[in-house]
Amino acid sequence: MSHVSHLMSHVLRFTYHVLRLTYHVKMGNLKTHRDLDVWREGIELVVKVYEIVQKFPNEERYSLVDQIKRSAISIPSNIAEGAARNSKREFLQFSYISLGSVSELETQRIIANRLGFLDNEEIFSLIEKNGPNFWG
Repeated sequence: MSHVSHLMSHVLRFTYHVLRLTYHVKMGNLKTHRDLDVWREGIELVVKVYEIVQKFPNEERYSLVDQIKRSAISIPSNIAEGAARNSKREFLQFSYISLGSVSELETQRIIANRLGFLDNEEIFSLIEKNGPNFWG
């Protein structure tokens, strides 16, 4: 499986974990961020993103690559910050912010694909294969 396929797999798993996390938060089952699967998936996602963007053209280093890295880093960072807050409401708010960063990363992936930096077929075949398992 390529780096891009791994990235999409992490994005899908992360989205699934955020949705599960919101349920546990609503039920009052809060844990420290280090115990949360969604936080660990977010860390893995950041590592995969860094591996992938190393192959982008140098002229993208301070534009698309920088934005992709910031979106990826924001994902586990917001989960950690939300978990450190004192209320379920704030934790949910930061979880949804994190999910927004996942959407940003997906948008940037589409842009990178359209610019020819990523392989389109691998990504969409992975989404078709794994999507139903994560979305319902």
